[in-house]
Parts: sequence; structure tokens; C-alpha cells
Amino acid sequence: MIALVGMPGSGKSTVGRHLARQIGWRFADSDVEIERELGESIRSYFEKAGEDSFRSLETSVLASLLERPSMVLATGGGAVLREANRKLLSERAKVVYLRATPEDLARRLRHEQSSLAERCDRSGARAVPDAAICGVGYRIADGLAESRLA
Repeated sequence: MIALVGMPGSGKSTVGRHLARQIGWRFADSDVEIERELGESIRSYFEKAGEDSFRSLETSVLASLLERPSMVLATGGGAVLREANRKLLSERAKVVYLRATPEDLARRLRHEQSSLAERCDRSGARAVPDAAICGVGYRIADGLAESRLA
């Protein structure tokens, strides 16, 4: 099992699909699996049920996905913020942190301005600092890769 972690827009899903194809493994995206289980978008569920409920569901889905052999897993951008998720990833996968420049992240997420705005509170401060994701991503990673996708 290889698990890709990193900021939203770092290329986890794109890199994951390519890597899985190259090594002949299956690919899964935890956000896609969560939405399949919910029958609705993560954004909609998050608004209705809140972050704690979403993160608990995310942990359950990650635990299930991490049981599968020979798979490349793209995690959600905030998955590493929860200790339980970091523990699961560290114990059951080789974790690779995908790093991208702030400019690349902004360019890749330009069509998702609402998702960028949602990460900020009304004062303009980030609700979840990017540094928090980066910091814990580095700490649990078995490897680091630069994400240079077009």
C-alpha cells in the first residue's frame, strides 16, 4: 500500500492514478469513496454534519481502504490533521508527501475558489493553517516528492 498525502491541489489523485497504472496496482481516492458512501458531496455533508462527524467518517473509510493490498491511495487534503488517521497511515502504508509550490496550488485550485474561501474564517485567517497540513504530512511521510504537474 502506498498512500499519498499533501495539500489540496498537490496532485495526489493525478499522481496516484499514474503511479498505480505504472506499477500495476489498483487506485483509490478516499474523497471519492467517502462521497460514494454518503451519496452526496463532502461539501454538503460537511455543512450539515460538521467537521467532527466528517473526520470520523473519513477515519472509518481510510481504515477500510488501508486493508486492501497492492493499492495506491490518494487521501483527502486534511486527512493527516487527525491523529487516528496519521496512525492508520503510518502503520498500514508507505506514505509519500506530495509537495507543490503555493503558485502551483493556487493555479490548480483556481476553479475551486469556494474551497479556498471555505478554509478561511470571516476575519480572513485560515481555519486550518496550511502549515499544519504540511507539518504533519512531513512527520508521517516515508518519502517526499515534488508535484510538477501541468
